[in-house]
Amino acid sequence: MTIIPPQLIGMTVSGDMNGETFYTNRFGRTVVYPHAPPKCPPTLAQIAQRYRFVMAIRTWQARPAYLQNQYIDVARRTGIRFTGLNLWISLSFSQDRGLINTLFNQTGIMLGMPPSVWITP
Repeated sequence: MTIIPPQLIGMTVSGDMNGETFYTNRFGRTVVYPHAPPKCPPTLAQIAQRYRFVMAIRTWQARPAYLQNQYIDVARRTGIRFTGLNLWISLSFSQDRGLINTLFNQTGIMLGMPPSVWITP
């Protein structure tokens, strides 16, 4: 059986899978090495950042399908390298009204601003 490298069909592989870590180096080659677990526990800042991502995903999941589809359509129509979920998470962090307006001008779809994931003291 012939194995076709994923790069030939336009795929990139990155992340941790089956105990190995994959990434693409600056020359476009896939690098694989054994997964190395962290040597120390996460810091409070890392825990807070992970919590923000969890909250952004939970708010996405709580949205009705038609609102999620608006984000998915905008991501497709603009050609940005984001999925609808990635766009939602990005806006949850940035709260960038200028980006919402730019996306509306390009697609004609008005997106609602996701709730902020920043914890206010």
